[in-house]
Order: sequence, then C-alpha cells, then structure tokens
Amino acid sequence: MDFDKLITQNPLFIDAFREINNIGSGNAASAVAAMLGQKVDITVPSVIVEKIPNVIEKIGSPDEPAFGVQLTYNGDLDGVILLIFKEDTVKTLAKLLMGMEVEEIDDMTISMIQEIGNIVSASFLNAIATFFNVQVLPSPPSAAYDMLQALLNLALASIAAETDYALVVKTEFIIGNDENNKAEGWIVNVPSPESFIKLLKLMGLLGDEDVE
Repeated sequence: MDFDKLITQNPLFIDAFREINNIGSGNAASAVAAMLGQKVDITVPSVIVEKIPNVIEKIGSPDEPAFGVQLTYNGDLDGVILLIFKEDTVKTLAKLLMGMEVEEIDDMTISMIQEIGNIVSASFLNAIATFFNVQVLPSPPSAAYDMLQALLNLALASIAAETDYALVVKTEFIIGNDENNKAEGWIVNVPSPESFIKLLKLMGLLGDEDVE
C-alpha cells in the first residue's frame, strides 16, 4: 500500500479534515468574539497534508520571525498542534483588536495572542474529537517568539515518536465588519504515526490487514 499517496492525495481524507476545520473555525470564531466583544469570522482557505521537511515552505521562510502557540494532546489520539502567526500578522491582529498601531510586540500583545491561540487550537482539536467520537486531552498551551524553523523544531521535539506528516491549515481572521481587515495564521497539526493510522482506520480508508 502506498501510504504516502493515501495520506497526501486521498480526497476523502482531505475533505474530511476540511469539514472538521470548518467546524473548528466556527467554534473558535464564536469563542474569540465572546472574549473580544465584537464580531469575528475565521475561515479556512486551505487544508493540505504535507511531509514535515516541506511544511515551512508552505508558510514562509525558515528564518522569518513568527509567534507560535503550541499544545500537545493525548488520549485516543496524540500529537502536537502549533498555531503560527507571522510578525506582521501579530501586529495586524493587535491593531484590529486594540484599535491602534503596534510598533513593537509587548507583553500585553503576547498575552492577547496566546489567549487567541489557545482558543483556536483547542476549538480545532475539539472538532476532531467530536467528528471521530474520540477522547483527546490537550495540554496547557505554551508560547514562543522565534524563527519559523525553530518554532516547528520545538513542536516536533515534544513528540516522542518520529513522524513524517503534518496537517497544514491556513486560517484567515476577520475582525469587525470590514472584510478587508484580514489577518492570516497557520495551524500545523502533527499527529503521531500511530494516530495517523488510527484516523485512516476511523475513516474506513485503512484496514488491519493493511498495517504490518
């Protein structure tokens, strides 16, 4: 069996996660809107499955500064989720949320972005758990400001087993009523190899006889 093709090119697998992420984005938008007291829309323009070495090029340059909110999860599935905001996106979000230009990323901005990242990551994780009727327990989130490659390396280091693939989800945040006020983020979900196999089985795309 071509496991690589099954994960990266199977339309049923991609469509299922597109639907899951649409549900997660709706839940996240409602939660963030309640926190901020204003209208928030979160859309999911793209969902892809990518090999780990190719993830960064889908987002930006390896040495590009970015802000990451990371949480690990375990239970019926285990892995790590990393929500990435590029530096300019953090400033855009801060401007939209606070109504003023932000020249430097201070502690208040970091705290705000970390809370948003926690809500968004947990919402997407809950959508996966509900869709597949499994139990998934998230860890408390941690935040870091570093280069893109360093953020991804830190996330991968939190997984005991080596893994080859990640679900890469592009998200767009629209705050208020002006659709031109957009800020984009990226959710990188890295299930363990065992969890990827379990997901494929839950979808009926893989049987016990297909796994050595």
